[in-house]
Amino acid sequence: MHNKPRKYKHILMMPLLLTLAFNSPTPIAADIDIDQARLETGVVRIITIAKFSGGRFAGKVISISSGSGILLNTQGDIATNAHIAEIKEAIKDKKKEVQKFAKKFQRKYPGKFAPINFLHSLYVDLGKPSLIQYQSYILDGGLDKSHWRNTTLRWISHKKDLAILRAKDLDNTRVPMILTKTDQARLVKGTKVWSSGHPESPDTGKPNTKKVFDETGFFYSPAAINAQVQTYTLDTVRHDGVISRYNNKNRHRKGVRARLFNHTAVVNPDNSGGPLLDPCNRVIGINQSVFVPPFTQGTFWSIRGAELIKELKRLKIAYQYDASACNPIQ
Repeated sequence: MHNKPRKYKHILMMPLLLTLAFNSPTPIAADIDIDQARLETGVVRIITIAKFSGGRFAGKVISISSGSGILLNTQGDIATNAHIAEIKEAIKDKKKEVQKFAKKFQRKYPGKFAPINFLHSLYVDLGKPSLIQYQSYILDGGLDKSHWRNTTLRWISHKKDLAILRAKDLDNTRVPMILTKTDQARLVKGTKVWSSGHPESPDTGKPNTKKVFDETGFFYSPAAINAQVQTYTLDTVRHDGVISRYNNKNRHRKGVRARLFNHTAVVNPDNSGGPLLDPCNRVIGINQSVFVPPFTQGTFWSIRGAELIKELKRLKIAYQYDASACNPIQ
């Protein structure tokens, strides 16, 4: 006679010092009466603003970008990608944009040095990391500035493409997500998984390319920042898939050295930093979104949860953890 599967309770059971572990021998049943809306309160929308903190262009906003993250605990700690917390690729893109414009201007207006001097100074300062400041915010229940929650960077590793932010004054109805084991015995090829996050253009197939700048054409004004944020959505999007490859070795990909899942659950721009979940709605990975060539379409990547858990333990950051097995519904 089989035991009746118990429902998966996505709640904080007791105060945490390091981890919260459910070690019940009773397997968890997948997808039973799950409250999807409540579950996904643990998925947050992050915006990061890069600006000059010094030099000739001090205070000027260079770029604004967005991504996803997962709430780890009731203290407001959030896991995301390093490339979401520090948008260094956006700075590189801006340098290329300035260089391209300068070459075009020189060809069209030879001998006009004032604009070229401006562009040269901008190009040089974009190459000085010490002059660039990154600030991340959580959009907590709305898009206007009253809903922006400031964060501090607790830890970051560009090598692993992981970061931990701490947000202040988040909505206390948000429920932290639960992490689980990512061993191969549980997550073999064909295991069902699903991704969640805040894509830039959910299911439209059209990336958001709207850009609005100040009078120079290279910096965001306050109005431009607000206009950009208003194009975002706070809705989360779910995509189902399966594990397509499991590898215990560190994989070197786009400068990242970490253990990854290859899977078929769609990860679009701004899904980065969001969770990859098992059928029992527990986090097994952190999504990593990049633009890929056509011959790899249909393949997506997530950083294994074990990489994150290792750092959380080392940093003594609280998180929820469930070691129970997950039994798919027959």
